[in-house]
Amino acid sequence: MNMFYSIAVLIISLTTVTKISSENLSGIYVIDSCECNSPTEKCEPNGPFILDHQRSSFAVRYGSVQVGVGTLANNRLDLYLNQNRCKGLWNEKSRIAELKCQHKDDVVCSTKLRCVSGSCVDHRSAIVSSATITTTISLLSIISSLVMLIY
Repeated sequence: MNMFYSIAVLIISLTTVTKISSENLSGIYVIDSCECNSPTEKCEPNGPFILDHQRSSFAVRYGSVQVGVGTLANNRLDLYLNQNRCKGLWNEKSRIAELKCQHKDDVVCSTKLRCVSGSCVDHRSAIVSSATITTTISLLSIISSLVMLIY
């Protein structure tokens, strides 16, 4: 009977690890479209932009120059790109980041960045932080110990 409860706790804990994981956005992106509310404002270069995703944060490079940094949480993007504040959403199905960027003089540009290569095109790619794994394993150990003590 003790073995049954330990196995049940293990399965529940592993399910929790799977739900905590998030998508890996690392890859190469190009601008699909960009429109600004000012005729004088030009959109950024079309790319390719290289996004390096580490846990919940990422860096954006254009060639060898870093042009941005940001975070991802619940498919919401928050980043600085070419000294402009951008916010938007990551669309898992279309593999497109839809951003609204605040430029100088209250100019707003709507930009769509499309993933063309890398982990960002793999629907199954996922990253899990080591802190999450450590926390889950610690909780699993505590719960397993409690179950064994009770039974």
